Amino acid sequence: MAVPVKRRGVTRIDQFELRTRYPFGWFYSWTYVQGSLTIYTAPLPSGSRILPSVGAQGNASHSEVRGDEDFSGLRAYEPGVPLKHMAWKVLARGGEAAVRSYSSLAAQPEWLEWSLLVGLDVEARLSQLCLWVLESDAAHRPYGLRLPGKEIAPSGGAAHRFACLRALAAYGIDEP
Repeated sequence: MAVPVKRRGVTRIDQFELRTRYPFGWFYSWTYVQGSLTIYTAPLPSGSRILPSVGAQGNASHSEVRGDEDFSGLRAYEPGVPLKHMAWKVLARGGEAAVRSYSSLAAQPEWLEWSLLVGLDVEARLSQLCLWVLESDAAHRPYGLRLPGKEIAPSGGAAHRFACLRALAAYGIDEP
């Protein structure tokens, strides 16, 4: 549903019109809906600062440890390595025995913090935090949000993204 709003914040609508032209515009139908609808308008995601925990290449700078999450390359075979990690295709092509190695980022979530954006006004800070929320969510990295007076614990997924965007939308505004 597209609702034009003038600025970031919380808007309450008590009545709205629902209409359709289905199929092919042959019929026009409408109704008025009575009920409370609360709309949270997040800040425009913009900003030029990168997260301090993200390097220039977009990789997290957390310490990498051996794990089983992300393929990180091939290494020489060592006795005792599980056979499921063997790079059989390399061996079949006449290469030396190699093992697929995997890495796992240390389980330290990113904190998107208000205090990292010193020197920006309130709306610019909120816009930058909004951009960081969307980038972290798109990269499937766990992240938490710290605003003055509010902290959202690190997590991931759509519900967490919506909670963070709602907090950014309602920051400094009395909810209806």
